[in-house]
Amino acid sequence: MRSTILRKSVYVPLLALGLTTLAPAAATVKAQVVTQSLNASVESEASRLLKQVKALSGELKATGERLEALTLPNKLDMQHTHAYELTEAREHINAIGKRLDRLQAIQSAAAPWQQNAIDEIAPVAANIAAHTQSAIEHLNENRGFLYAPAYADYLARIAQHSSELKSTVDAYLDFATTSDQHQKLQQKLDRMSDQLNMTES
Repeated sequence: MRSTILRKSVYVPLLALGLTTLAPAAATVKAQVVTQSLNASVESEASRLLKQVKALSGELKATGERLEALTLPNKLDMQHTHAYELTEAREHINAIGKRLDRLQAIQSAAAPWQQNAIDEIAPVAANIAAHTQSAIEHLNENRGFLYAPAYADYLARIAQHSSELKSTVDAYLDFATTSDQHQKLQQKLDRMSDQLNMTES
Protein backbone atom coordinates (compact mmCIF):
# COMPACT_ATOMS: atom_id res chain seq x y z
CA MET A 1 0.00 0.00 0.00
CA ARG A 2 2.74 2.41 0.95
CA SER A 3 4.65 1.72 -2.26
CA THR A 4 1.60 2.63 -4.35
CA ILE A 5 1.21 5.94 -2.55
CA LEU A 6 4.90 6.70 -3.01
CA ARG A 7 4.69 5.87 -6.68
CA LYS A 8 1.78 8.26 -7.12
CA SER A 9 3.55 11.04 -5.27
CA VAL A 10 6.55 10.63 -7.59
CA TYR A 11 4.55 10.58 -10.83
CA VAL A 12 2.27 13.53 -10.07
CA PRO A 13 5.05 16.14 -9.83
CA LEU A 14 6.70 14.76 -12.98
CA LEU A 15 3.42 14.98 -14.88
CA ALA A 16 2.83 18.49 -13.59
CA LEU A 17 6.36 19.47 -14.60
CA GLY A 18 5.77 18.08 -18.06
CA LEU A 19 2.58 20.09 -18.49
CA THR A 20 4.20 23.31 -17.37
CA THR A 21 7.04 22.87 -19.87
CA LEU A 22 4.66 22.10 -22.74
CA ALA A 23 2.25 24.95 -21.99
CA PRO A 24 4.65 27.83 -22.87
CA ALA A 25 5.75 25.99 -26.00
CA ALA A 26 2.13 25.54 -27.10
CA ALA A 27 1.41 29.20 -26.34
CA THR A 28 4.46 30.26 -28.36
CA VAL A 29 3.35 28.16 -31.35
CA LYS A 30 -0.17 29.59 -31.10
CA ALA A 31 1.21 33.14 -30.92
CA GLN A 32 3.39 32.49 -33.99
CA VAL A 33 0.39 31.17 -35.94
CA VAL A 34 -1.68 34.23 -34.96
CA THR A 35 1.19 36.58 -35.91
CA GLN A 36 1.67 34.86 -39.27
CA SER A 37 -2.06 35.07 -39.94
CA LEU A 38 -2.15 38.78 -39.06
CA ASN A 39 0.94 39.48 -41.18
CA ALA A 40 -0.60 37.65 -44.14
CA SER A 41 -3.77 39.72 -43.72
CA VAL A 42 -1.77 42.98 -43.54
CA GLU A 43 0.34 42.01 -46.56
CA SER A 44 -2.82 41.24 -48.52
CA GLU A 45 -4.35 44.61 -47.57
CA ALA A 46 -1.11 46.44 -48.40
CA SER A 47 -0.97 44.79 -51.84
CA ARG A 48 -4.59 45.74 -52.50
CA LEU A 49 -3.95 49.36 -51.49
CA LEU A 50 -0.78 49.55 -53.59
CA LYS A 51 -2.73 48.29 -56.61
CA GLN A 52 -5.27 51.05 -56.01
CA VAL A 53 -2.44 53.59 -55.78
CA LYS A 54 -1.12 52.22 -59.08
CA ALA A 55 -4.49 52.77 -60.80
CA LEU A 56 -4.87 56.25 -59.31
CA SER A 57 -1.29 57.20 -60.17
CA GLY A 58 -2.01 56.22 -63.78
CA GLU A 59 -4.93 58.64 -63.84
CA LEU A 60 -2.84 61.28 -62.09
CA LYS A 61 -0.04 60.85 -64.62
CA ALA A 62 -2.48 61.41 -67.50
CA THR A 63 -3.82 64.53 -65.76
CA GLY A 64 -0.26 65.75 -65.18
CA GLU A 65 0.56 65.34 -68.86
CA ARG A 66 -2.53 67.35 -69.82
CA LEU A 67 -1.57 70.06 -67.31
CA GLU A 68 1.93 70.28 -68.71
CA ALA A 69 0.49 70.60 -72.22
CA LEU A 70 -1.55 73.58 -70.98
CA THR A 71 1.66 75.59 -70.65
CA LEU A 72 1.88 75.80 -74.44
CA PRO A 73 1.22 79.38 -75.69
CA ASN A 74 -2.06 78.57 -77.46
CA LYS A 75 -3.47 76.95 -74.30
CA LEU A 76 -2.73 79.69 -71.80
CA ASP A 77 -6.08 81.43 -72.23
CA MET A 78 -8.12 78.33 -71.34
CA GLN A 79 -8.61 79.14 -67.64
CA HIS A 80 -11.57 76.79 -67.20
CA THR A 81 -9.47 73.88 -68.53
CA HIS A 82 -6.65 74.71 -66.12
CA ALA A 83 -9.11 74.78 -63.22
CA TYR A 84 -10.73 71.51 -64.29
CA GLU A 85 -7.42 69.63 -64.68
CA LEU A 86 -6.05 70.95 -61.39
CA THR A 87 -9.24 69.87 -59.63
CA GLU A 88 -8.81 66.40 -61.18
CA ALA A 89 -5.19 66.29 -60.00
CA ARG A 90 -6.21 67.29 -56.48
CA GLU A 91 -8.89 64.59 -56.35
CA HIS A 92 -6.46 61.92 -57.53
CA ILE A 93 -3.74 62.95 -55.07
CA ASN A 94 -6.25 63.10 -52.20
CA ALA A 95 -7.43 59.58 -53.04
CA ILE A 96 -3.81 58.40 -53.12
CA GLY A 97 -3.19 60.19 -49.81
CA LYS A 98 -6.00 58.26 -48.11
CA ARG A 99 -4.50 54.96 -49.22
CA LEU A 100 -1.04 56.08 -48.11
CA ASP A 101 -2.37 57.02 -44.67
CA ARG A 102 -3.62 53.45 -44.23
CA LEU A 103 -0.45 51.97 -45.73
CA GLN A 104 1.69 53.93 -43.26
CA ALA A 105 -0.53 52.79 -40.39
CA ILE A 106 0.08 49.10 -41.24
CA GLN A 107 3.62 49.54 -42.60
CA SER A 108 5.45 47.88 -39.71
CA ALA A 109 3.53 44.61 -40.23
CA ALA A 110 3.78 44.67 -44.04
CA ALA A 111 6.24 42.68 -46.15
CA PRO A 112 9.72 44.25 -46.55
CA TRP A 113 9.12 45.13 -50.22
CA GLN A 114 5.85 46.82 -49.24
CA GLN A 115 7.59 48.82 -46.51
CA ASN A 116 10.19 50.00 -49.04
CA ALA A 117 7.46 50.90 -51.54
CA ILE A 118 5.62 53.00 -48.94
CA ASP A 119 8.86 54.78 -47.96
CA GLU A 120 9.57 55.65 -51.59
CA ILE A 121 6.14 56.71 -52.79
CA ALA A 122 5.03 58.75 -49.75
CA PRO A 123 7.46 61.68 -50.31
CA VAL A 124 6.74 61.71 -54.06
CA ALA A 125 3.00 61.92 -53.37
CA ALA A 126 3.65 64.72 -50.85
CA ASN A 127 5.58 66.67 -53.53
CA ILE A 128 2.72 66.29 -56.01
CA ALA A 129 0.24 67.47 -53.37
CA ALA A 130 2.37 70.53 -52.57
CA HIS A 131 2.82 71.53 -56.24
CA THR A 132 -0.87 70.95 -56.96
CA GLN A 133 -1.85 73.17 -54.02
CA SER A 134 0.59 75.88 -55.16
CA ALA A 135 -0.76 75.74 -58.73
CA ILE A 136 -4.37 76.01 -57.50
CA GLU A 137 -3.49 78.99 -55.29
CA HIS A 138 -1.71 80.69 -58.21
CA LEU A 139 -4.70 80.09 -60.50
CA ASN A 140 -7.12 81.48 -57.90
CA GLU A 141 -5.04 84.58 -57.21
CA ASN A 142 -3.52 85.29 -60.64
CA ARG A 143 -5.96 84.23 -63.35
CA GLY A 144 -4.41 86.71 -65.77
CA PHE A 145 -0.89 85.32 -65.26
CA LEU A 146 -1.07 81.77 -66.54
CA TYR A 147 2.18 82.37 -68.44
CA ALA A 148 4.12 83.02 -65.18
CA PRO A 149 7.25 80.83 -65.01
CA ALA A 150 6.43 79.72 -61.45
CA TYR A 151 3.00 78.45 -62.53
CA ALA A 152 4.43 76.60 -65.53
CA ASP A 153 7.00 75.07 -63.17
CA TYR A 154 4.25 73.80 -60.82
CA LEU A 155 2.49 72.11 -63.74
CA ALA A 156 5.72 70.60 -65.05
CA ARG A 157 6.58 69.23 -61.60
CA ILE A 158 3.11 67.74 -61.17
CA ALA A 159 3.61 65.91 -64.47
CA GLN A 160 7.17 64.83 -63.62
CA HIS A 161 6.39 63.55 -60.11
CA SER A 162 3.16 61.87 -61.26
CA SER A 163 5.14 59.92 -63.82
CA GLU A 164 7.76 59.06 -61.18
CA LEU A 165 5.06 57.89 -58.75
CA LYS A 166 3.47 55.59 -61.31
CA SER A 167 6.84 54.15 -62.37
CA THR A 168 7.82 53.44 -58.76
CA VAL A 169 4.54 51.72 -57.85
CA ASP A 170 4.66 49.72 -61.11
CA ALA A 171 8.21 48.56 -60.38
CA TYR A 172 7.36 47.36 -56.86
CA LEU A 173 4.23 45.52 -57.97
CA ASP A 174 6.17 43.91 -60.83
CA PHE A 175 8.79 42.84 -58.30
CA ALA A 176 6.08 41.25 -56.12
CA THR A 177 4.61 39.36 -59.09
CA THR A 178 8.04 38.10 -60.15
CA SER A 179 8.85 37.04 -56.56
CA ASP A 180 5.56 35.13 -56.29
CA GLN A 181 6.24 33.35 -59.58
CA HIS A 182 9.78 32.51 -58.44
CA GLN A 183 8.48 31.10 -55.15
CA LYS A 184 5.86 28.95 -56.93
CA LEU A 185 8.45 27.62 -59.36
CA GLN A 186 10.80 26.82 -56.47
CA GLN A 187 8.03 24.92 -54.68
CA LYS A 188 7.25 23.01 -57.88
CA LEU A 189 10.93 22.10 -58.32
CA ASP A 190 11.13 20.98 -54.69
CA ARG A 191 8.09 18.72 -55.14
CA MET A 192 9.52 17.24 -58.33
CA SER A 193 12.85 16.64 -56.60
CA ASP A 194 11.08 14.90 -53.69
CA GLN A 195 9.16 12.68 -56.11
CA LEU A 196 12.37 11.72 -57.95
CA ASN A 197 14.08 10.88 -54.68
CA MET A 198 11.14 8.70 -53.63
CA THR A 199 11.21 6.89 -56.98
CA GLU A 200 14.95 6.24 -56.76
CA SER A 201 14.71 4.87 -53.24
